[in-house]
Amino acid sequence: MVKTLLTLLVFLIVLSSRLEGVRILHLTDLHIDYLKLFSRNYLKNIQTIRSNILLLKPDIVVLTGDIVEFGEGIFSCENYRILTNIFYYSNGMFYFDRDYKIPIYMVAGNHEYETLFKTTSTEIPNYIRFVGKRFLNYYIDISNVRLIFIDTGYDYYFSFFAYNGILPEPEASGLTASQINFLKSALETSTNRFNIILTHHPFLNKDDEGIFLFNRDEFYNLTKSNKVSLILSGHTHENRVFDSKMNLVRSFPITNINDIYHVQTGSIGKDGYFRMIEVFEWGIVINKHSNISELLNSSSIQ
Repeated sequence: MVKTLLTLLVFLIVLSSRLEGVRILHLTDLHIDYLKLFSRNYLKNIQTIRSNILLLKPDIVVLTGDIVEFGEGIFSCENYRILTNIFYYSNGMFYFDRDYKIPIYMVAGNHEYETLFKTTSTEIPNYIRFVGKRFLNYYIDISNVRLIFIDTGYDYYFSFFAYNGILPEPEASGLTASQINFLKSALETSTNRFNIILTHHPFLNKDDEGIFLFNRDEFYNLTKSNKVSLILSGHTHENRVFDSKMNLVRSFPITNINDIYHVQTGSIGKDGYFRMIEVFEWGIVINKHSNISELLNSSSIQ
């Protein structure tokens, strides 16, 4: 009898863990703008999510780039100082809640490389100063998933004259050889059931809009040959999910993850969009994007 009860208890504990999973709140393109010239609603949108955090119940928050509207040059430090006031900071980590229970993991976007005047740097000393060097290219393991964060770089122009609005918009510079080596190692050493890659610029998109350039083939080959389930990104300010064959997914939630899905979420700062990703022992659930107005009008949200 005692043995039966112990077996039942173990089963219930395992079942509970399988049902709970890991809830990831995907935010992107916060666009903190000290001058409020380009972005105005970033603070209100974050405060709305925070006031409804018990409804969303995330275990972690991921913020995939364009954290600030401009990260270098004049006034840029003021944007980062607002960042430190929006979130809670302790021992080198940002947290979403005042109880320091929901960590935030970030990766840089192209706006972290930009100045107020939209000129582009190839370095991001302010991001390193205010967010931390360890949040450039890194991974974390939580439960049965490895989250791999990769900086996809700065605005890259094919021609010296191809500049803001005069000629076509830039793409992202892409990955360096050392980043490819890092990604290779992160994937090959992972013993987790699932691997999720987080970038600012998407790898795959309609008409190749906003993609990153250098070492794309190397990146693709690594994701194909290793256990990669999702690539989460922002940049486009669109809510799109593609499978690996460029089919646009229209039915949610997605629960049968047998392909590499490319997930873009719209801007939280400018348009109030966010998305919940859930990782269970049995698989991953990609929920449809949500927005602030839905959150305010809903008693439950996926």
